[in-house]
Amino acid sequence: MGKMAERKNIIVGGCSCTAKSQPLTIYPKPLNFKMWPQLISEMTDCNVINTASNGCGNEQIYYKVINEIFKHKKVDTVIVAWTEWTRQDFLTSDGWSSIVPTIRYEYHNNRPTFRKRPVFDELYLQKWYKQTFNKQYPSIENIIQKNVIMFYSLYSICKERNIKLKMFQMLRPVPQWLIKQDDADEYLRNAGYVMIKNPFINILNEKILWGWPCFSLIGGTSITQYLFKKNKWETISDVDGHPNEQTQKNIADLIHMETFL
Repeated sequence: MGKMAERKNIIVGGCSCTAKSQPLTIYPKPLNFKMWPQLISEMTDCNVINTASNGCGNEQIYYKVINEIFKHKKVDTVIVAWTEWTRQDFLTSDGWSSIVPTIRYEYHNNRPTFRKRPVFDELYLQKWYKQTFNKQYPSIENIIQKNVIMFYSLYSICKERNIKLKMFQMLRPVPQWLIKQDDADEYLRNAGYVMIKNPFINILNEKILWGWPCFSLIGGTSITQYLFKKNKWETISDVDGHPNEQTQKNIADLIHMETFL
């Protein structure tokens, strides 16, 4: 009998909307359902290597995906679902630590009280940066430039190694509802203006990164926004804004269609 064909390797990167362990961390009652990478594995009969982790930013996603690429002699496809661009990652002696600067938890009985629309605590964020670095939190120009450079770098690496790459914007680049309402419109308009002026605006495109240029004010989108408009995005609960089991299936259908069909 002939030798059985080896299963193809797909490397996946993302945040908690992608992480295999996410359902087990749901509070107050953990759940157990398949995330979209597991569904993609079943749909394609491929081996999926999921590098995603909860609460991470794009720098951590980028690092883990590239690290995994160079571990394997043969990688057929890379799929990345980028998170909020505003998150900041720091490599420590014990691995990665991340700051999701838009979330402030309120505690009850020593457990965080999760809310679907957490408060943007800019004063606390700036205080932390001042104490740690004697600097301010990055400007929107810094944030955009760092992220688009990572996107293009991953594209270039995959192209050089003849790896099929499809990137998606999973969440809004800047989570609008987490910004103080008085500042939201001005901040997002400025972000769109900065994005239009960025030299990568005409280098990257939607074939490389689904949702490009990612900011809705200039014609971009995210998976969350796209599925929400189609009534295909539902959350786990009123206090947990992560996608539920059915939404994970909807995400898998979209990613499978855009990547493999």
